Amino acid sequence: MKKIILMMAFTVIAFQVNAQQGPRESQRGNRGDRMEMLKDLTPEQAAEIHTKRMTLDLDLTDAQQKQLQAINLEEAKYKKAKMEARKNMTEKPTSDEMAARKIEMLDHQIEYKRKVKSILTEEQYKKWEETRAQYQKQMKGQKGKSPKNR
Repeated sequence: MKKIILMMAFTVIAFQVNAQQGPRESQRGNRGDRMEMLKDLTPEQAAEIHTKRMTLDLDLTDAQQKQLQAINLEEAKYKKAKMEARKNMTEKPTSDEMAARKIEMLDHQIEYKRKVKSILTEEQYKKWEETRAQYQKQMKGQKGKSPKNR
């Protein structure tokens, strides 16, 4: 009887330890590696990938693809420049500077959204909005987590 109880206790402990380890590297993939690779893309490459993803998701026409390619290229160049500026910062920005940057970023997002809306049909735009909302929800859930902790 003691052996059975002892074996059950070991089984429970082993199960608890295994359950607390979380997903293994092979199960979660190499998200950190993929994110690093995406950071090294040129704006042209990033814009092309983004446009192709949009084409697959939204079933874009050739004309829409060309228009969105130009907008996505402009957006990728903007993001790359902002990322470089952030890397080159030596001092912590003041609250006024941070507010100004946030306002500029939001204005830029509004303008991007307007441009995309002018190209897409109502149905495509609705689907694009839903996709963006899902992505933002997913990113908020991962905020503050390093790739090693996911």
